[in-house]
Amino acid sequence: MRVVVIGIGNPIASDDGVGIRSVREFGASIDDDRVCCVECERGGLELLDLIADGDSAVIVDAAHSGSAPPGSMTETVIRRPFASTAYSSLHTLELHSVLGFGSLMGMRLPDEVKVLAVEAADIETFHEGCTPGVERAIPDIIFRLRQEILKVLPDLRTSVAAANTGTGSMCHCEILETA
Repeated sequence: MRVVVIGIGNPIASDDGVGIRSVREFGASIDDDRVCCVECERGGLELLDLIADGDSAVIVDAAHSGSAPPGSMTETVIRRPFASTAYSSLHTLELHSVLGFGSLMGMRLPDEVKVLAVEAADIETFHEGCTPGVERAIPDIIFRLRQEILKVLPDLRTSVAAANTGTGSMCHCEILETA
């Protein structure tokens, strides 16, 4: 069993770096070779190589909808069969299309990919670090990642420092399922 945890974003664009920051901190708390934590500054086809050969995948990324408080999370589950549509360009594919393309190419992909979208307040200011609301949510994002990984790896090995980080207080996730 191999679980891939991917943090997406730009670490110097304020809240856009929340995915990378959360996965980096989560990875530092894990002592288990079955969990692969990866940072990715671009989406699209680059994600395909990162997700391929994983038995389970979780992605953390910033979202800027303006309709939720900064730091709140929305969980989306994308399940097989992944969309297979005609592609006019492979440079700007959405995640559904990336997974569909990978399926068409015969790549070994997980049966489902979970995305934790973290509501951002600012994704335009060049700044290393998140705004206060998003910064306060990082321990809860890490807590949510740990919960998700424990579903597939109940014997997950963590470092001593990881014993009780996060409260789950902001983990009232809205779960959106797509097929």
